[in-house]
Amino acid sequence: MTSLESIDKNITLELGRIKKLVNSFNFTQPIEFNLKNIHETILKKDYGFSGIYLFEIKNSKSFDSFKDWTDDFETKWTSTEGKFPKLIKKRIKMHSKIQEWTPLYLGKSQHIMKRIKEHLTLPLEHGTYALKLLNRSNMNMYTFRVRVIRIGVENYDTILPLIENEFRNKIHPITGKQ
Repeated sequence: MTSLESIDKNITLELGRIKKLVNSFNFTQPIEFNLKNIHETILKKDYGFSGIYLFEIKNSKSFDSFKDWTDDFETKWTSTEGKFPKLIKKRIKMHSKIQEWTPLYLGKSQHIMKRIKEHLTLPLEHGTYALKLLNRSNMNMYTFRVRVIRIGVENYDTILPLIENEFRNKIHPITGKQ
């Protein structure tokens, strides 16, 4: 076995360990907010660390099915011009019934609070992909929540994309890309 084959074998083993480890990670208690009370809730948190974050959106009780809810949400989500995450039909199909909360967006960051603020405050025309919630008046009627997992590793650029991908495949957020 060459050195490269040996390294490849070890990486394969470590990837398996990462996949198993993801199941043991727990998100923090959620911070629930709407766009009116955002400054008193989420923007006061001290998330000055690296890790994974998850935005979720509360479903309205006025819909009979998840498809009805997503059709309505898609109309509102796409009615705003700007650069923001698209709805992913393949992931939407992974949610078969209406739940109280739907995973909206999953991401990773070396500074979670900075990235959460971008998702909330960036202007619609800003080139960075973000939810840009405060600049989307058609999102005012929704309740959101954010949960995080602190992950501090030296090899962030190698490990966090793998963990993010595992969570994305497990949670199926309805927007975002990777």
